Amino acid sequence: MAERRSEPRYMCSELVNILIHHDDQTVQEAIANLEDISRSGACVQLEEAIRLGADIEIVCPTCRFKGKVRNCRYAGGRYDVGVAFDHPRAWDATRYQPAHLLPVQTGLAKRWATDEHR
Repeated sequence: MAERRSEPRYMCSELVNILIHHDDQTVQEAIANLEDISRSGACVQLEEAIRLGADIEIVCPTCRFKGKVRNCRYAGGRYDVGVAFDHPRAWDATRYQPAHLLPVQTGLAKRWATDEHR
């Protein structure tokens, strides 16, 4: 599958709290595994599906990331939920560094690392 992101993403593995804001103004809490993260989005793995467009917060030990659910697909007994952050450059490793952070090596990731982090 071709990489569609315009920025590098980093694979990781860390349990995080999730707050799902529903249309009826209720908030559902869940625990998810943070699978990958980039400046503008993340993928979390949950036990249940979340509707597209839902407002969601990823609550980490040192910060929160607010965004919207962009995709949700069933994979291997769980749901992979793609989240687009509300702010285009919401995440940065100096602010929050998940466990087991590993860059996904694409040509773009190599170029980004070389251009911005000399």
